[in-house]
Amino acid sequence: MLRYSKHDCTKEITPAIKLMELENRIAALTADKDEQARKTRQLEEGLKRLRSSLQWLKETIPNLDYKAWAEDNIGKIDALLGGKEDES
Repeated sequence: MLRYSKHDCTKEITPAIKLMELENRIAALTADKDEQARKTRQLEEGLKRLRSSLQWLKETIPNLDYKAWAEDNIGKIDALLGGKEDES
């Protein structure tokens, strides 16, 4: 009859538990990464809509102070988006 001591069982179970913990951590990191990507896309779309509104304001309003303000903020948005956006 083969007998296992408590110590022998622990040797076999511990790597399996560590593997499960690692799998859970990977799953959590992947879910967090996907959520961050979704939020980033939402923020990018919001910035593009804001840029479009500022562009309209700059082209429509006759007040030069507002035009300068709009142009300054368009530049800031372009920098956040990583470059000049298409004006389509």
